Amino acid sequence: MNDVFILGAGFSKAISQKMPIIKGGQFSQEVLKRYEVKDAIPAEIRRMLEENFESALSFLASDKPWLSESENQRHRAIYLCLTNAIRRVFWRKSKNPEVWNVNSPYHWLEELIAYWHNNRCAVITLNYDTLIECVASTIYSKKRPAIPTGDLYPIRFTKAALTNGLNQAASCKIANPMATFRLFKLHGSINWFYSGHSNFFGEELFYVPCIDGIDGVFDGADNTDWPRLKEKCPLIVPPASDKSGFFQHKDLGSMWFQGGEIIKQANRIICLGYSLPESDLTMAQFLRSCAPASRIRFEIVDLTERDKCESKVEHFTRMIGKESYEYRQEYSGGCCIPRFILKELINDPIDKRWVNAEIGQRLKAEQCNQKQL
Repeated sequence: MNDVFILGAGFSKAISQKMPIIKGGQFSQEVLKRYEVKDAIPAEIRRMLEENFESALSFLASDKPWLSESENQRHRAIYLCLTNAIRRVFWRKSKNPEVWNVNSPYHWLEELIAYWHNNRCAVITLNYDTLIECVASTIYSKKRPAIPTGDLYPIRFTKAALTNGLNQAASCKIANPMATFRLFKLHGSINWFYSGHSNFFGEELFYVPCIDGIDGVFDGADNTDWPRLKEKCPLIVPPASDKSGFFQHKDLGSMWFQGGEIIKQANRIICLGYSLPESDLTMAQFLRSCAPASRIRFEIVDLTERDKCESKVEHFTRMIGKESYEYRQEYSGGCCIPRFILKELINDPIDKRWVNAEIGQRLKAEQCNQKQL
């Protein structure tokens, strides 16, 4: 079966409740705490960031014709500083031992990555973190090899690397990349870097590889640790409607195009922890215009079954259109993602017992937390 997976913030939350979600005031406060020049944010921009962080990022990243060139440049500078702060928040969360809680990833996550690898799946993620790459970078079971980070990405990058304190750079696109799943990070990543210019068409893009599995995440937390990345900025695309400036880069545009072509050939879409925010009109149009010729199953696996008065199925139908897909949601609530993997993707009885035990432990922990509250 030609499965295409779409991952949202709920997927990272399924790995660990310590991982942040951009939507909400807590994340904006964490980012603003790490913002390097706090006095440089005008009061009205700070208000926007606190009220709707996603929309504020999109506003700051784009040029406004009613503003002067110097004002647009100032907004752009604030945006780039914020992306550095976002990267630091995600990176520090990923390095926190409490994220994993054990010295190996969850069995359900390793089973999922092995499934992706063995079936050469396409995985489209809207997350900035590198949790998938760091687990994939090391062997945790005999079901797959260690997968180099660069082999996961469908577009060309230059690998930044340090050896004995000396910087090296080499093309990520080697002659024979490993045959594995492809990871389409449509909103960028905390380990991707570029110049930060509003017009960066055709320029070289860099990535920092994940090494040593969950014990490593990736080295070089700060740009200054990597001479080749000095004065480079994290390549983070705002999760809002206007992404036109980022689409101008040929490789980023190619990534969206390749992802769209893969969706057109899919037999099933599996949406893990992605709620399709109202603000992300680009993603809604992307899924609508790239829908296969015949309606295919669109599995929604999400923590919340209902959002206000609208079910998830109703929400996706309204945002994308009822003609495009056959939406359904059988899995919701706590541990919905591990439960989906247990029931739909795992055949081995021993692996099923492992994952079932993890689900039981997670549900027990959640019940204890609720009693404490």
